Amino acid sequence: MASLRGLPVRRPERPGELLCHPNGDSTREGPHARFQERHYSVREVGEMWGFSPDVVRELFKREPGVLVLGNDGGRGKRGYHTLRIPESVVERVHRRLCNL
Repeated sequence: MASLRGLPVRRPERPGELLCHPNGDSTREGPHARFQERHYSVREVGEMWGFSPDVVRELFKREPGVLVLGNDGGRGKRGYHTLRIPESVVERVHRRLCNL
């Protein structure tokens, strides 16, 4: 067993097998790493779940693993951010919201 910040982590038996960390997060090793998985836009998640983009943005803006691209503005200008949400993060938030 390896460890993640002092917590035990089971190593996968096969390449690409899902790893389950004690914090409930899952990652993949091998050719199917998180950066290669499907990333959804805020609009796509909103359409899947029947939520407005504002609700989806609020749910995911501080979620670990979400890509936040853009700028913070400055000198009186508004900042713009684009979120790209990995499929594993969408699944994790859905499980949490459903209390599974």
